[in-house]
Amino acid sequence: MFKFDKINNEYILTEDYSIKLNFQVKDVELFFCSIKNNILTIKEGYRWNGCNIIIDTKANMRAGCVHDCLYSLLQLHILDWKYRKYIDLLFRKIWLEDGNTIIDYIRSTYSYIGLFIFGGIYLKYK
Repeated sequence: MFKFDKINNEYILTEDYSIKLNFQVKDVELFFCSIKNNILTIKEGYRWNGCNIIIDTKANMRAGCVHDCLYSLLQLHILDWKYRKYIDLLFRKIWLEDGNTIIDYIRSTYSYIGLFIFGGIYLKYK
């Protein structure tokens, strides 16, 4: 189950959260997450800022957390750049699992397009 609290303008995971990745990556163990046998575990205490630019909703919180965690692995050069497109697609997939309205479909689509266009710029200059 995905549980978090909001403190000021950031979110904090209140228990470990695991999800099977739909792409193959090497095993890794860090203080904020681990990947073993293609299962990403984001550890309790992980902090993220929600979904940038768009309004945070119940439907996109889990997607934003997983996406931010995986982008951190890209920034640290633990995951190869080639995984970015899979991470962005996973963001949209998770969002649509948690939100099943036409608005979620539209918002997740334009958010994915924004990630596709601007996510690489963000990673290069972060």
